[in-house]
Amino acid sequence: MSDKRGKGSSASRGRGPLRQYAAPVSFIAVLMVVGGALGWVIGSWPTDRWPRRPPAPAVHVSDVSVNATEDGWVSPKTKESIGGVPDDPCHPGVRAWLGNLGAVPSGLSVRFFLVADRTESITLVGVRARPQSYTTSVMRTRVHPLCPTDDLFPGEGEVHWIDLEVGKKSSKTLFLDEEEGEKRLDLDLGAGDKVEFYLLMKAKDPRGYCRWKLDLEFLVGDEKRYVPISDSVNSFVVAAPLPAEAPEIRIVPTEFEP
Repeated sequence: MSDKRGKGSSASRGRGPLRQYAAPVSFIAVLMVVGGALGWVIGSWPTDRWPRRPPAPAVHVSDVSVNATEDGWVSPKTKESIGGVPDDPCHPGVRAWLGNLGAVPSGLSVRFFLVADRTESITLVGVRARPQSYTTSVMRTRVHPLCPTDDLFPGEGEVHWIDLEVGKKSSKTLFLDEEEGEKRLDLDLGAGDKVEFYLLMKAKDPRGYCRWKLDLEFLVGDEKRYVPISDSVNSFVVAAPLPAEAPEIRIVPTEFEP
């Protein structure tokens, strides 16, 4: 009996070290499998989707200028309730007066420059508009403060034009060419190069107005990237124009009056 107990004790002592190593080895193997799976997910996740951070773009937008188009502004107030009207459409207080009326531009002209941070060949796909908030206030009166200094004009060099029509949902537009219509733009940029763009933004929903974020969409090779169209402007508010028969207030500079 003593011999049997001795053999049993020896076998148990032999298996003890194996049990001690089995748990750590299994744990390390599980970590390797999980780590490999996580690495595959991160490596294959699209560069324009969370949680992978997209590579730093080679370009940025600068010198964003915004103004209402020739369609002017629209207000939820009736013409009769507006009361006093400024004499000078170019006076700095006109913007505050429009704000008190709850007026919103019925169309925007946006001028901006795309600046290359380093030498890069890119393909511009278009402009993506993302809605931020929507208001259903009914617009009743058109307001036209006709100040010549508010007009935005493109430069004398090469200018790319964009027509962007927005509704309640996200939308995207392509660039325009006089002969070819909509197309993509291939640009070979050197460090510091600037390209001018002129965007006309209009709303197609006749009720209320919407606040939008705009992104310039482009490709570097096959990778899709975005750069925000923003500078001092963080978002763009636009309402659809009112019909021609709607009440109207025109504020004309004194020198232009008949």
